[in-house]
Amino acid sequence: VERQFLRAKKILTLCVDPSWLPMEALDNGRHIGIAADFLNTLKDQLGVEYRVLATNSWAQSLQQGRDGQCDLFPMIMNTKERKSFLDSTAAYIKSPLVLVTDVLQPYHTDISALKGFKVGISQDYAFKQSLTKQYPEVTFVDVAHISDGLDKVRQGELYGYVDSLASAGYWIQNNFNGELKVSGELDNTWLLSMGVQKHLPLLTSALDK
Repeated sequence: VERQFLRAKKILTLCVDPSWLPMEALDNGRHIGIAADFLNTLKDQLGVEYRVLATNSWAQSLQQGRDGQCDLFPMIMNTKERKSFLDSTAAYIKSPLVLVTDVLQPYHTDISALKGFKVGISQDYAFKQSLTKQYPEVTFVDVAHISDGLDKVRQGELYGYVDSLASAGYWIQNNFNGELKVSGELDNTWLLSMGVQKHLPLLTSALDK
């Protein structure tokens, strides 16, 4: 039944984060990163092609998903709000959340000590609501995407920025080497799955298999 569905579907429309390397990104409209590599390994098994809906931000991509414009999010965290329009596969990527600061700042074993400090987090990222509840002393500030957040840390507009260790390490190494560093690990883990529109249960079960 799943193969019949996939043969009839032929093309899967993707909603992606346009600026979240090494997880995923758009490069002149082309989907790249870890999520893209996973999808490419599945392509022959699924017997489908992919079409990416290009956006300028993760917030825009989420809205496209809510509007039913895409079939699949290749890499997304399952949340209560997203369950209203998405089903999730089993998680296939696990990464701790970390705090990034200027290289001169100390290592923080507990970021709740950052009372009154401004810490950036990308707009509409799944962890913002839970982090705000867990660390009410910290002022979390929305930024457009990871490069925007890290640049604001470098310029001193923000004390720090929170993201997955994989993404933070990639961006520091490639764009902020010697300027920024990982200065703490939060007591949270980012579990990432593929998100599938709820009206496509056969796609979810096929991806899980």
